[in-house]
Amino acid sequence: GRWSAALRAVWAALLRAAIADALRTASLQEEANRDPLTGAWNRRGLPDDLRRMAAHARQRDMCLAVAFVDLAALAEVNDRFGYGAGDRHLREFANGMVRGIAPHGRLYRYGGDEFIVAMTASSCRAARRCLAQALEGAVPPLPDGRPAPPARILTRCVWRPSDRVAAALLSDCVSAARRHT
Repeated sequence: GRWSAALRAVWAALLRAAIADALRTASLQEEANRDPLTGAWNRRGLPDDLRRMAAHARQRDMCLAVAFVDLAALAEVNDRFGYGAGDRHLREFANGMVRGIAPHGRLYRYGGDEFIVAMTASSCRAARRCLAQALEGAVPPLPDGRPAPPARILTRCVWRPSDRVAAALLSDCVSAARRHT
């Protein structure tokens, strides 16, 4: 009687503490993998995410698309309107892209004004269409209200990719983007 109630109370307290600790750990892990300015994922988890997305695409006979996106207007926004305006421009772009590619993709801040989109789609054509629509709605106007230059995008798609192909896809996309910027 009395001991079993006390034992249940101890176990309940231990369970609550373990759950709270697990939630804190998960929260810290997510925070470590997020860009603090934009809320986009940072590139730290990208290789593992690409392997998971490649496996998902293989299992469902889908394609994996990786796009390197350069937010062309950021330098102009920073130069003409200040870094605070540039930070707002980055955040608005990231929020718009996340909405545009959900639920099949993730946005990663690669650095500065460069982002990577990784997504699965029923076809490479569908992935390109989704990316184009997301970009169209994501690039915010300049702080003075004028339209911003469009973001530059380089997309690579692979049908039913292997893990090795997914890693090569990312490398190819980044290398090709560097040649075009």
